[in-house]
Amino acid sequence: MYIFEFKMLDKKLSPGNALAQIKAKGYGEKYMEEAEMLCFVGVEFCKKDRNIKSFLWELQEKNTD
Repeated sequence: MYIFEFKMLDKKLSPGNALAQIKAKGYGEKYMEEAEMLCFVGVEFCKKDRNIKSFLWELQEKNTD
């Protein structure tokens, strides 16, 4: 299962903020029972350049303990 967060970077936000928000707000917690693996994807855009500025991802596997 994939969970995406898209952000427009500005002077207040640093790269990595989108991925950090996914983890901090627990967006994947309700899917952990049914998904064997979650892929968190944070995509951040630069308004000035009109392009992707940062693309970070992280895998979280189901805890089988």
